[in-house]
Amino acid sequence: NHMIIVSYIQKGVVVYHGPFGGSDLLEPGDFHQVNVTPGDLQYEFDAILSGDTHIFQSGFTPDPGEWGPKGEKILFTHADRHGILRLIASPDGRETSLPIHRDVHMYSSLIPQGNHLSHPVKYGRSGWLHLVTGKILVNDFILQKGDGAGFTGERSITLSAQEPSEILLFDVPEAVLKEVPQEAKYEAALSQT
Repeated sequence: NHMIIVSYIQKGVVVYHGPFGGSDLLEPGDFHQVNVTPGDLQYEFDAILSGDTHIFQSGFTPDPGEWGPKGEKILFTHADRHGILRLIASPDGRETSLPIHRDVHMYSSLIPQGNHLSHPVKYGRSGWLHLVTGKILVNDFILQKGDGAGFTGERSITLSAQEPSEILLFDVPEAVLKEVPQEAKYEAALSQT
């Protein structure tokens, strides 16, 4: 199957070796998209000796007939994501996001302690939240680093940072929520020995 993979370098530095040749240096704050088709050579990430490296990867099957460029990288600085839900990936690449050609909107935010965020959920849509770091109160539940939560039938996803926190939020059609935890919650941690 065709697959669109969005990788987020949360910590450390890696070198990306693509299936089509060439390499790219990825640093903290980088979001990288690669489109992989059946028969493509494998791609890989190599950690540079810089301590622990944490990569979060989300995989999406594109909508039928939709297929974009083979790979793209974009940097979202801390300032770009500080205290707001910053659109990282979208079906059409709006607001300088990565175009993933799937009805999925991926957001990222760095939330200072005590700050609140709310994301409206339109009718027929659901949400998946992954807490990268920190501790948050979301819709009356406490989530800690590494936790994830799905939201169906909610009008909004409201959260408060109990300590400095970082989140990834996926806004998807209700029918897609069943596949998002498996596709979006994959976390790869590369450590140096």
